[in-house]
Amino acid sequence: MSMKVNRDSMTDSLEDSVNVSLLLEMYAPLLTERQIECVSLYFNEDLSLAEIAELSGITRQGVRDCIRKSVAILHETEKKLGLLAKREAEDAKYSRISEMLSALANAHPECAKEIADIRSALAADAD
Repeated sequence: MSMKVNRDSMTDSLEDSVNVSLLLEMYAPLLTERQIECVSLYFNEDLSLAEIAELSGITRQGVRDCIRKSVAILHETEKKLGLLAKREAEDAKYSRISEMLSALANAHPECAKEIADIRSALAADAD
């Protein structure tokens, strides 16, 4: 039975853990393979430091240091580039546009084809 380390020591909340996962997805190429592995196992797979250490062949403290350094790199990169914040802002705009299109479609069913075309164009741009 492995004992989980208090996640508060690495992040403040579940939201922070999700944020780290998103940052890893966006900025993974800036990290080494070992850093990616440790961060992914810890935040995405919910493995303990001891479990990651055993899998990686390094000490528990080495895993902890690797994760802390990696998370710092991810946060610092986001602070400088802001790509995740920009993506989230764009997602919010697309959601708002989608809500407006739904309201328009409900108010004007005769425009359903045109509204569907607009939705398709937006979806293609979002990808």
